Amino acid sequence: MEKKTKFTKLIRVWGILLIIGVAVTIATIDIFFSLREFNERSEKIRADYITRQKQIIKEEVDRVIDLISYEKSQSEKVTGQQIKSRVAEAYAIAQNIYAENKNIRSKDEIRKMILDALRPIRFENQKGYYFATRLDGIEMLFADRPEMEGKNMLKIQDTQGHYVVKDMINIVRQFSEGLYEYHWTKPGAKGDDYKKISFVKRFEPYNWFIGTGLYVDDIENRIKSELLETIGRIRFGKNRNGYIFVVSYDGTTLMNDTQRNLIGKNIWDLTDPDGIKVIQEERKAVENPMGDYIFYTWNKPATTKPSPKTSFIRGFKEWQWMVGAGVYLDDVEAVIGAMQETLYRQIKLKIISLLLLIGGIVVIFLFLFSKLSRKLTNDINLFISFFNSAVSANKEIDRKSVQFEELDSIAKNANRMLRDKIQAEEEKNKLAEQVRRSQKMEAIGLMAGGVAHDLNNILSGIVGYPEVLLYDLPEDSGQRTALEAIHESGQRAAAVVADLLTVARGVAGTREIHDLNSLVREYHESPECVKLKSLYPQITFTLQFDVEKAPILCSSVHVKKSLMNIVTNAAEAISGDGNICVSTRKQLVTEAAGADLNLEPGDYFVLGVKDNGPGISAKDLEHIFEPFYTKKTMGRSGTGLGLAVAWNTMEDHNGTISVESNDQGTYFQLYFPVCREEQSAADAQKSSEKTVGHGEHILVVDDEEQLRDLAGRMLRRTGYKVDLVASGEEAVKFIRDRPVDLIILDMIMEPGMNGRQTYEEILKLYPGQKAIIASGFSESEDVKAALRLGAATLLKKPYQMEQISRAVHEALGAWEAVRE
Repeated sequence: MEKKTKFTKLIRVWGILLIIGVAVTIATIDIFFSLREFNERSEKIRADYITRQKQIIKEEVDRVIDLISYEKSQSEKVTGQQIKSRVAEAYAIAQNIYAENKNIRSKDEIRKMILDALRPIRFENQKGYYFATRLDGIEMLFADRPEMEGKNMLKIQDTQGHYVVKDMINIVRQFSEGLYEYHWTKPGAKGDDYKKISFVKRFEPYNWFIGTGLYVDDIENRIKSELLETIGRIRFGKNRNGYIFVVSYDGTTLMNDTQRNLIGKNIWDLTDPDGIKVIQEERKAVENPMGDYIFYTWNKPATTKPSPKTSFIRGFKEWQWMVGAGVYLDDVEAVIGAMQETLYRQIKLKIISLLLLIGGIVVIFLFLFSKLSRKLTNDINLFISFFNSAVSANKEIDRKSVQFEELDSIAKNANRMLRDKIQAEEEKNKLAEQVRRSQKMEAIGLMAGGVAHDLNNILSGIVGYPEVLLYDLPEDSGQRTALEAIHESGQRAAAVVADLLTVARGVAGTREIHDLNSLVREYHESPECVKLKSLYPQITFTLQFDVEKAPILCSSVHVKKSLMNIVTNAAEAISGDGNICVSTRKQLVTEAAGADLNLEPGDYFVLGVKDNGPGISAKDLEHIFEPFYTKKTMGRSGTGLGLAVAWNTMEDHNGTISVESNDQGTYFQLYFPVCREEQSAADAQKSSEKTVGHGEHILVVDDEEQLRDLAGRMLRRTGYKVDLVASGEEAVKFIRDRPVDLIILDMIMEPGMNGRQTYEEILKLYPGQKAIIASGFSESEDVKAALRLGAATLLKKPYQMEQISRAVHEALGAWEAVRE
């Protein structure tokens, strides 16, 4: 056998050489690349610094320009707001004087009191004053020019040709108050062409208007002054040493907070050490509407020494302002110098460390290797043990016992592989259980559907014949009680069969748009719920609606029946005092939540039933939705179909049902997709018109002799001419020679043609032939196909006289009704 070399021996032989060689190589390469990286990084830092600083100063300048534009746009608005407030004060003074004196002084005295009170009032640096004018144009108060008082001002024009007083009179006549813009004299200033905004307000007691105005340029100058001080306080950058400066287009410094000695001085010809006319370069930059950068040398505030600098300049043309901000480009050199010193120190430390490592590692390597060898052997033994036991024991590696990080990583992945294997086995078992339960439910459903079909045919006679007999019996007949009992028993049995059909996933109800809240209220007020409350007076029943409307597309009968079954189960589970709360809410089901609930993501209305009963055991919780699984006494308190009906109803409504239960109670939640369609006409009330025939010819096709006879009896008593045949073949033969007004077709007829096939053959003879489909099962594919071919409706067995006669009337078009 070939001799193998030990792994540990190779490590010992080559270890020392590799340690020395690798240490020297790594140190050399590290120093080389550190130097190269430093140079590249220095250049990049310079470029990035300049780019970043240029972006910063541009953003700051743009922000200031936006602030200036905004404040300028607000000048006239601010003026309007201020004078409106001042007029309101004057109006309040006049109104108060008038109200306090109107019963004790003459109107002339009161007028003088008002004018004397308003005349001395000044504001806005003594430039603001009040005036009052009668609506016939006579000036009553002109505080700035008293000589104009008592004169008619109707013909007075401003420098723009506007009849100022006339315009003001029109404003107060139409609107009682308002703003007016014109050009006028200014107190303490020469000329009469100062833009002014006034606010006037009608004073009813004397048929005046009272007003005042402010000069737009005064407000604008004040805003400029305030803006410059605000700009002067702006600081930005890492050390908050960045600032904004403002220079007029002609070179006058308007704001430079770091050199306030320049404010007010014209520095148009200022030249930097390199001969650059700085202010003139700024003037060129503002020719670009979006601003531009300039490069020059400027005294640094921190050192008062000239330093290279770049500034971004942008102009505000309306005010002839140049707004700028700059950054000194040599700031980055200090950062690079500090980096260089740090690098040299690091290189020295690396060389010293290298020498120490080479000497130290060689000395201790052999000592450490012995321990390494033992630990490595132990770790390998752990892996061998793991792979030996993984198949049978599913035991993970104890990672605390693994000594090496690399092997620990392998152990981690090995454990994950084992857990994945265990999880896969569990999921496989879970899927197998789901398949088993699905097959069980499918088998029970098929059985329930077949039984329901046969029972419906049998029940048709039990329900129908008593009704036919009762139709002919007088009201005082002694036989009525027995027949009514038979009829009622048959209806109860038919309700159980309907549950069987639901379990068979054959919910054969017409889907209409209903408000879920309304369905809950209808059940709450139903005789079934009233009876339940009387049986359990110690239980409180409450409703809680979190949404005003909850439209869903559903079979209202099945929704209310599902709710009744769940509420009834809850009431029967509670012993003593208790509470059952029925609620509705809207919930968005996310993709993750939809995966857990087996629902498509989207909006759902949730019908909740919560009780504080003893809860459902974990063992029973796995089976509660299975048909005939019940803890009740069969035939007395339940059939075992209640929750199975609820489950299949939700499946057929593209929703789901979930349940949470513990010793504090149980919470059922039914998820219905939100319906976004408009309410259909199907919600209209059905007509109460008497459904009688007028001799129309009806052909009843059914392979059950008893059901043919029963349908014939019912239809003849309601005024129809009726013929009966026992198969589809007979129906085609009959109708070939004798056309009829309507055919009632049983869907399942064996042997021979079924209802759909029969209808197809009849349509070949008489296209458009009216027909009704009758079935004791559900809306099968054949039923749906027959309805698509033109059949008017599905008549579910066992039917009663009112149902069959109404269906016939509807199909014949005798009266318009909404199909159930």
